[in-house]
Amino acid sequence: MSSALSGGKKGKKKEDDVPTLKTKLADEKKRTKVLKEALLKERKTFQDQEEKLESVSRRYSELQEEFDQTNNKYLKLYDENDKLSEYAQTL
Repeated sequence: MSSALSGGKKGKKKEDDVPTLKTKLADEKKRTKVLKEALLKERKTFQDQEEKLESVSRRYSELQEEFDQTNNKYLKLYDENDKLSEYAQTL
């Protein structure tokens, strides 16, 4: 008798599980969609940041080169001024 009752419960439980499984499946699909969108957004943000970093790195290199040129220009002027000062003292 107990096997007949448990058999009946199993049959009913499977019927109850179908809507639950469908709900769980739908929830998992929604969750997957949200996670996928979040991943795509994160990748886009990372790509944007990478592009900005590349741009800033290029600009930094340009400014560094400009600084070096200006610095060398003023060092040459300083040396020239120093040589002229020494020459003026010998006169």
